[in-house]
Amino acid sequence: MADNETLEKFEDIKTKIKFRIDEINYQGFERYLLNERSKMLLYDVERTVQNPITDAPNMRRKYKDNFKYLKDYGSLLEGFTIKSAVFNNSLLNKKDIKLSLVQLGDNFNIVYIDPDNKYYFLLDDFDAVEITQDQYYKTFNLFRDPQNGLKKYFDKSLTDLINDGNSYENTQYITIKFKDHFEHFGGLYPDYIMFLPALSTTTGAYLHRMTLLMAFSDDLLEILYPSISDYYDTFCLNPPSTC
Repeated sequence: MADNETLEKFEDIKTKIKFRIDEINYQGFERYLLNERSKMLLYDVERTVQNPITDAPNMRRKYKDNFKYLKDYGSLLEGFTIKSAVFNNSLLNKKDIKLSLVQLGDNFNIVYIDPDNKYYFLLDDFDAVEITQDQYYKTFNLFRDPQNGLKKYFDKSLTDLINDGNSYENTQYITIKFKDHFEHFGGLYPDYIMFLPALSTTTGAYLHRMTLLMAFSDDLLEILYPSISDYYDTFCLNPPSTC
């Protein structure tokens, strides 16, 4: 009979296969188009000198400068696109979207926690897979692990940037307020949501903290260059807020 350590390793492998099955099953035209669009959105942010509304280019550049040594820790570090239907339980009920930073293996990623407290691991194939509460806490606790978790790098970045002699915990949850970001769509939501990791340049408690830039798209057949004002970053970050 296999010992507990062997069984745990086997379960870890099965979990990784389940979460990364997108690499096998999602190689079609849709994936290609959305990957190309993601590259164009990233380029659009980085080539813009100044954004008078959200300061998106500086936020993105600041993030990449501070975490360039983590470039091998998963595709989310560069940005990814998700079908908005993944968030239907929030959007159709006019509820906020709550995201939790997690870690799978060496990869930094995100889990969507819906209003019914169900958990969805966001995949880099524009979709999500529902996971159990135990699976969620396994990835969340790994992210927070003092030895193997990525959170310590984010905390160190925030502490170094503030540089006042104190230690700080960086973002663990990001809440996207329905009223601020989705109410104006009147129930007709864009097909796709683009996320780009960034560091906040907002003065006050959010300064230097991990956040996400967000943009929208409807048409797979168009490589869009949205105006820089189409990026949103006014999310609720926990910590320091309690959202």
